[in-house]
Amino acid sequence: MSIKVGVVGAAGFAGIEAVRFILGHPEFELIAATSNELSGKRIADVYPNFQGCTDLEFSSHDDAPLSSCEVVFLAVPHTAAIAQAPALMQEGVSVVDLSADF
Repeated sequence: MSIKVGVVGAAGFAGIEAVRFILGHPEFELIAATSNELSGKRIADVYPNFQGCTDLEFSSHDDAPLSSCEVVFLAVPHTAAIAQAPALMQEGVSVVDLSADF
């Protein structure tokens, strides 16, 4: 059984490193990776080192299936995690904040 994981802000440095970690983890399944700027583009098309690892496309921050995740990594600018984390936690999602907010 895999753990469903999402990354908010997946196109930035911390976010894409989280994606790399998740894709290499034997128990994690990446089901959401957000980037408003890259929404609709395949991760592997933007970051060729992920060719053959995932066919997942970036989704917009507002259109990602984050409530279906068991864990969400927030790789967003300072103060943005404060706005996003409470709603995710209310839905039972474990949140890992990669910013300085928490």
